[in-house]
Amino acid sequence: IQGRSIRFKHGKFNALIGLLQTSGFFLFTSWAVLHAGAGKTSVLVFIMPFWTLLLAWIFLGERIQGLQWIAVALALAGLVLILAPWKFQGNHLSSVLAVMAGMIWAVTSILIKRYGKIHALDVFAMTAWQLAIGALPLIAVAWAVPAPPIQWTWQLIVCLIFSGFGATALCWVIWMYILEVLPAGTASMSTLAIPAIAVIGAALQLGEYPAPHETQGMLLVAAALALLSYLGVRQHRCDEPVLGQE
Repeated sequence: IQGRSIRFKHGKFNALIGLLQTSGFFLFTSWAVLHAGAGKTSVLVFIMPFWTLLLAWIFLGERIQGLQWIAVALALAGLVLILAPWKFQGNHLSSVLAVMAGMIWAVTSILIKRYGKIHALDVFAMTAWQLAIGALPLIAVAWAVPAPPIQWTWQLIVCLIFSGFGATALCWVIWMYILEVLPAGTASMSTLAIPAIAVIGAALQLGEYPAPHETQGMLLVAAALALLSYLGVRQHRCDEPVLGQE
């Protein structure tokens, strides 16, 4: 519509982001949700803002200050309660995969932010190519792993369309744009409502209710996310007069 070119540029970088952000993130998230509750998996994945804060501090010079450290501590305490490492029985692979998915997302956010400071990136072209490249390993895995035949229904088709075009393509374009205009740590806060929606939805639709220690961990994570969100809004309000004077 806008006449933009989606010519393949920054090939190595697009391939790296595609393999990490599409292949790695979706593979680990899908694998985790198969063996753990959707709400729990979402909370573990969306601890991503805290990994982003730490990585942005190290690689982008976005310092963690004041109450942000309390938010990080609350999130890590919540993560420990959710993972419950003292419970050695059972399979913790799904929880580890969910945490790894969040870490991968944080790493790619830092890579995009850092690369974008040096090179001009078109968010539409980059999203298209990283999704296309990242889909290839996922197709190979889907082909190789045994699974029952797909039962095609209109509900499945609607879910695929929504997941493919809305929740994936559109949301990644928006995410790339947010990373382009905001600091990485601040941008990651825009994801904070997702785990809350996932936990409530999993309880209402799937009957998935977390164990007591998981609930305590989720509440700590929620408190940390709320604190980060408050700090982000406060910082934005403090910056507005400065921007207006410029």
